[in-house]
Amino acid sequence: MKKKLKLFILFAAFASSSSAWAQFSVVNTPGGSSGSGGGTTVQSAPQTDVSVTTLPSTRETCSTANRVSLQMLRSLMVSPGDYNISMVQGQTRKLKVQIPAHYGDCLNIRFQYQVVDNNIQVTAANDKSYDEYTSCLKSKGILSADGSKFDASKATISEASFEYIDLPSFDASKNIEAFFMSPNPNPTNGNYGAAFPSGWLASADTCSKRESLQEGGASVYLSPESEAADRAFRACNSLDYEQILRELERLDASTLGNASLLRNVLQGALDTARAQRATEIYTRFDEIEAQFKPSADDIAAGRKVGVSEDEAIRLSNEYATLLSELNDVVISPSISEIDTLIQEHGQTTSRSRQTEIQDRLKSLNEAVGAYAKRSSRGLRDLYKGLEEFALIDQAEKIEGFRLKSEAFSRVYVGRPDARRGEQISVERANKFVTDRMETFMTQVVQDWDDSYRVRNLDRAPLTSSQRRVSQAYERVNRNWQRYEKGEQDQMKKYCGRNFIGGVSNPVRCQQFQRGAEGRRRRAMSTRERDLKNLRRRGEHYSSLSNQYEASVERFESERGSTYDDMDIYSNYGDDYSYLYGDSYSSGSYSSYDMGGMSMGMGNPMGSLRSPAGMQQFGQQSQMMPYSPMMGQNPYGMQQQQMMYQQPGQFMQQGGQQMMYQQPGMMQGQGGISPYYMMGN
Repeated sequence: MKKKLKLFILFAAFASSSSAWAQFSVVNTPGGSSGSGGGTTVQSAPQTDVSVTTLPSTRETCSTANRVSLQMLRSLMVSPGDYNISMVQGQTRKLKVQIPAHYGDCLNIRFQYQVVDNNIQVTAANDKSYDEYTSCLKSKGILSADGSKFDASKATISEASFEYIDLPSFDASKNIEAFFMSPNPNPTNGNYGAAFPSGWLASADTCSKRESLQEGGASVYLSPESEAADRAFRACNSLDYEQILRELERLDASTLGNASLLRNVLQGALDTARAQRATEIYTRFDEIEAQFKPSADDIAAGRKVGVSEDEAIRLSNEYATLLSELNDVVISPSISEIDTLIQEHGQTTSRSRQTEIQDRLKSLNEAVGAYAKRSSRGLRDLYKGLEEFALIDQAEKIEGFRLKSEAFSRVYVGRPDARRGEQISVERANKFVTDRMETFMTQVVQDWDDSYRVRNLDRAPLTSSQRRVSQAYERVNRNWQRYEKGEQDQMKKYCGRNFIGGVSNPVRCQQFQRGAEGRRRRAMSTRERDLKNLRRRGEHYSSLSNQYEASVERFESERGSTYDDMDIYSNYGDDYSYLYGDSYSSGSYSSYDMGGMSMGMGNPMGSLRSPAGMQQFGQQSQMMPYSPMMGQNPYGMQQQQMMYQQPGQFMQQGGQQMMYQQPGMMQGQGGISPYYMMGN
């Protein structure tokens, strides 16, 4: 009986609770929908029974019959990839929506735009429901009766259009993306799925599916950090060193929080791009240099270069162009960075940063110096070709880059590194390049040009070379005489006797005497350099003479067939001298042999001769024929012109005799010539 009573009580309580939830009324609440689908809302009525807690609830009914999904929209567009939203920069920022051309029959789409969480959300609706839309297409014969085939040939294409939307204020430190809000798929709206394989994205709108406007994302606005990262990403993928370098230069640590990270990424990509392009250029260098190397047949035929003159010009021009690119890609940027890093190294107090700079400098030195290290390989064959055909313009560019590569590979800080060579400063590197290039352009390539011209029967280089020999000879005498005169004047000034018989200035005289040996060594060093230059000039003149003589002989052996194929003029004494000079007797040019000019370091003045045919310098520069029977040589000089007389002997100068006493020796002690001492 008690058990039955308990069951009755429980049943009564349950029945009372159910009747309370069954009491509800329907209330239309316009605008109560949280989604963009619209519809009606059902809300429970409040309860007055204090023993029961009432839970209010809402019901949302999505209205999507007129909504258009992104997949449907893209299927109607001629070029769906052109559908995008961009930001128009100006005094007031606007959104520009590009709507591509599409099949517009029975379609009147209205777009709505919202800013949600700093992003743009787009919804689209037709003025017809989906059923009305398909019925309209069927009535026009565009859509098959079963709705499975759309006949585009019967459809009308609407032109592309643009919409401009005022953009409200937004957070510029965040990116803005465009998303399309497609209706939840069901038969009333065509039951379309996601437009892209990536599917739908998470959305707070229960009546819509969110998806990107374009596959992979549709960026409308990028924050400064994201924009810099996007540019860096594209630059790195391109492996275009110029583009990467531009992005590196654009980085601003004061405005970009990710500047340091991006700099490291871009620097790594830049090094990779440089190395890749440099490898391609070096490969082509190898190919060009190999063509200049003479083959066995070339050597047997007396040719010094493996290419013709036309080929040498073409290949050396290509080589110089590639070298300019290598300079732009590797050498110049690396040198600029070297200069910047060395300055930073001197200013920073961070040991870790100094170590980073030293490591970076080592990498840059290797990159810069890679070209100069080619000197021991094919670069020598290339230079032989430049010399053979006197390709001065190409040689100037190539040698300039080679010197730059050599000099700046030794500009670094930190511990000395024997593999990089002596540590030098940026200033010393610049001076090294400048001085060497001056010598190269004023002497080396000048000799190349002389040789090329005489081999082509131009006698002018013989005259200019003879003049340079004379100038070198005069320089030897002039420098030594300046030293002697300076010593004599100083000796007289400080160590001369005054009116009472004492030394004029004992203190300065002692200082002068103590420094005599050092001054003499410096003078001898200058003398040695001048003699070396004189010997080189003499050897060059002799070489030109020999080359000219060989060219004349070759031309004479060929000129009959070259200028008188019909053998008409030879019997009339026409020797064609107007074509190549007055006389080509081989005996006339044998006088310029420099073989007797021996100025080796072991005996630098043992057989020094004066310039050919010179009677006092400046008085006669005409070349004079030489005959062994005359007892002289083309570099013979008057005895009083000899520049290596013993100290203590009289020397002829300006028509007067001048006595020279060697510094540090008392008169009458004698002494040997400093030229022989240099040899010893």
